[in-house]
Parts: sequence; structure tokens; C-alpha cells
Amino acid sequence: MTAAALRVLEGGRSPRGWEELWARDQWHPRELPHGEVASVPGGGGILHFEGLVQAWLRDAAKRWARARLLRSTTPQTSDYLSHLQAFSGWLAEREPGAGSPAAITRAVLEDYMLGVRTCDLAAGTKSMRESRLRMFLEEQREDGLPGCRPAR
Repeated sequence: MTAAALRVLEGGRSPRGWEELWARDQWHPRELPHGEVASVPGGGGILHFEGLVQAWLRDAAKRWARARLLRSTTPQTSDYLSHLQAFSGWLAEREPGAGSPAAITRAVLEDYMLGVRTCDLAAGTKSMRESRLRMFLEEQREDGLPGCRPAR
């Protein structure tokens, strides 16, 4: 789909497509360059990317969110991002030099899952933390994020 096809003309309030929105760390529903996405009832919360510490992870999350928005899976996108932010914060403490997806090894993922399973969160939240991260990493690997490969 071309950038022109993704633009919304709402009295000049919307950015000129994804390329302008990309630089922002908060995406407001009224600014989304895809008209059908901007009008999804109940799914229009602000998407926050500022909690993603690693630049490569923030960029990957934006690509992932854009793909989800275009597939009309908007209502769950901010929920997924909140769990991804939790992982990013943990990763910043555990592996401060994680400058690429290659830093996400099996050992790192096992440590994260152990940490999630032993923390004071509700059982459902723990399960979502793990499943949201797993889904994100699987989709990134399928989409060809450089350095993102199956954990071994």
C-alpha cells in the first residue's frame, strides 16, 4: 500500500502518513493516517512507545503496531505494548548493552520468564506477559527483523 493511500484528510490535523507519525513516541487515534483505524470504536487509546528503552525495540514495536492497526486489531495493541514495555524495562536492567535483537537469547528469555513467574503479579497478568512477548518475537522473526531468530 502506498503512503498516499494511508493518509487521512481531516482538515489538516492528521500527519502526512506513517512517515511523519513514526518520529513520535505517542500515537493518538485522531492522528493515525488510516481512516478506518482512526474510527475504530473502543480501540482508540493513545499508543505509547516512550517506555521502550532500546531504540531497535521501539522501532520494531512501531512496525508491529502499524501492522496490527492495518489489520484492524487496534483494541489490543496498547495492551500488547504495555507488556512489551515491561520486558524492555527488565531488559535494560538485565542486559543494559542489548543493542540489537541478537541480545534476546534463550537464556535471556528463560531469565525473563522465571522473573515473571516469581513476581507478585496476578496469574493472568503473568500469562499475558509471556504470551504477548512470545507473539511479538514470533511476528518479528516472521517479518524479518534483522537479528531476530528463534531462541536456542
